[in-house]
Amino acid sequence: MTKKLVKIIEMVNSALVIILAFSVLFQILARTIFHIPATWSTEIGRAAFISIVFLGTPICVLNDSLMKIEFVKEMIDKTRFAKVVDIFCDICIYFFDITLAYGCYNRTISEWDVVIPTVEFMTYGYIYLIMFIGSLFLLYCSIVKTKNRITKENNGGEK
Repeated sequence: MTKKLVKIIEMVNSALVIILAFSVLFQILARTIFHIPATWSTEIGRAAFISIVFLGTPICVLNDSLMKIEFVKEMIDKTRFAKVVDIFCDICIYFFDITLAYGCYNRTISEWDVVIPTVEFMTYGYIYLIMFIGSLFLLYCSIVKTKNRITKENNGGEK
């Protein structure tokens, strides 16, 4: 199920990157060549970027491909408590994920009917809804990552 969900999110993010690129290109052309304001393209680009970040970060967490500082991790990996420290850090991340989801949920509810002036078919609630869904997916991927750590440890390093 996780692989199918990741594929769907990757396809959505690919479409969002195209929308973001079109939005930026249109804004450049509108302002430099046509000398017209294109404020709606700014809002569309912002919404696409936020969606890319909040839907793409969970996949990076799942694949363990986020930027990190390895110096401390390399020192800990030499000890027998490396897996315990990793799992403890994962649990700390759960609190961040839950707090993020809670905040996004509250903002989704409070901003649901607030229309973006330049893009009247879109409300700020939609953007916060995407952030809420992304934060729930982030929590799910964090749990799957921890489960894989524990399973890997119990199977002698094999998945």
